[in-house]
Amino acid sequence: MARLSLFPSELNKLYFDRQGPVQQHLSRMAQDTAAGARRLVRRDTGQLAGSIEVRYDAADRAWVVGSNLAYAAAQHEGARPHIIRPRNAASLHFFWANQGGIETFVPRQGLPGGGSFVSGGVLFIGKGYVNHPGHTGTFYLLRALQDAVNRTR
Repeated sequence: MARLSLFPSELNKLYFDRQGPVQQHLSRMAQDTAAGARRLVRRDTGQLAGSIEVRYDAADRAWVVGSNLAYAAAQHEGARPHIIRPRNAASLHFFWANQGGIETFVPRQGLPGGGSFVSGGVLFIGKGYVNHPGHTGTFYLLRALQDAVNRTR
């Protein structure tokens, strides 16, 4: 008769020791997932791709891949249409690529009459907010993990 005896101390070494074969494999999978996610993520500035990291959470005994940027989840999952208003500054300031690549300011208090105008190659939007159209998610982490798993088969 064949018999396998599993001892807790040996299982802990096998599964939870950072130098053990299971954790080494999971570490490689996490690194592969992070590299794939950096390739798959939308790249307007590259800031999100650069913020994707791998860390080991000792409390949960888990490898964590992701970004701490506030908008990382919205890029992954997508976002519904929503209003964006200035919160911590006197105005929103951004480069609006969809409108011919124009620098744009949206003052918090708006402008008299609420209209918009272009001056010196800069667009001023006077209503005090912009309507974001929303976007579909890229699921860059999930897709990268699926790719990493498929490569190990």
